[in-house]
Amino acid sequence: MYTNVVVGIDGTDAGRDVLAVAETLAPSLKELALVHVRVLEAPAPPRYGAAFDAETRDKSVRLLRAEQQRSAPAAETFSVLGPDVGTGLRDAAESRGADLLVVGSCHRSSVGRVLAGDNTRAAVHRAPCAAAVAPRGYHECVKRPGLIGVAYDGSPHSEVALAHARALAKEMGAGVLARHVVQLKVYGAGGWAPAVVEDPDAQIALAREHLGELGDVDLGVVIGALGEELAAFSETVDVLVCGSRHNGIVRRVVLGTTSDFLVRDCACPLIITPAAVQTPHPPGRDDRVAVADLSGV
Repeated sequence: MYTNVVVGIDGTDAGRDVLAVAETLAPSLKELALVHVRVLEAPAPPRYGAAFDAETRDKSVRLLRAEQQRSAPAAETFSVLGPDVGTGLRDAAESRGADLLVVGSCHRSSVGRVLAGDNTRAAVHRAPCAAAVAPRGYHECVKRPGLIGVAYDGSPHSEVALAHARALAKEMGAGVLARHVVQLKVYGAGGWAPAVVEDPDAQIALAREHLGELGDVDLGVVIGALGEELAAFSETVDVLVCGSRHNGIVRRVVLGTTSDFLVRDCACPLIITPAAVQTPHPPGRDDRVAVADLSGV
């Protein structure tokens, strides 16, 4: 399913987690690119800017070579210059025509800011392909996925996620389990008026009626807060697939509280699928990412 994969490398164990996820999700892998993004922390005077970037690039080259020798001898290595880590990785994935971009969760690098907090969200937001987030410490507990979970609410983008989960499960010989989260509404709370909470059983029944049957996929409907429930769901599956944020299954899967839970607390690899119809535009000439093949450096 995935044959052309770009992974974000930072020289820490986050890089090992990312590579482990890439190997797990892409058993038919043909092209693997290790990418490190160089971000100058502060504007340098024009006459010194080139020297500053040369020093940063040298560190980036050494970091990539070390990771290549340690974990992926056959991989290509790329040092890219971008306005931020997320944008640099997205542009690198687009320029290589990747079908999967893999990033780390919550880490910081001594060489630069790599895939922590906003950087992770920025990398997967509007990615030109499917994007996966590697949970911290994954390289220590790698296993072949036997159960693929998918967040589902019947929207077009959750249908894309479901189809994606089915295709991945077929390649790996795994099962698929869908999860829908019902968030109950409270009426009349405040002052002396008693709070009226929607009936949980009735809401679950309505959700099941609305969503219908998913054929070979078992659909579980639960009551709770979206982020916490999806994070808990990730502990019962080997991979969790979610639709993109554009009117998708959670609407905030990349930005906001839900993403904070999933990026930080997802217990398994998290895959964010792209929108069904996506027309990414290349960056302008001035902000186009500079990709340098380091294989001959």
